[in-house]
Amino acid sequence: MKKALNEAKGSLLVSLYFIAAYGVSLFLTILTHWNFGVFIFGIVILTLIIAIKRYNEKVPEHARR
Repeated sequence: MKKALNEAKGSLLVSLYFIAAYGVSLFLTILTHWNFGVFIFGIVILTLIIAIKRYNEKVPEHARR
């Protein structure tokens, strides 16, 4: 049980991060009436950040040089 929880922790944190970031972006969009500009910007930037982090985790250190 403990091993399964430790393995699922990474994907759970990524999911919570996406939910929180998109929620904040949507809230700011509604609050400021910016025609989804903040929401779209948040989606693009956060997706790029997470994709880069995931890529760096998967690529071994010696292959990045």
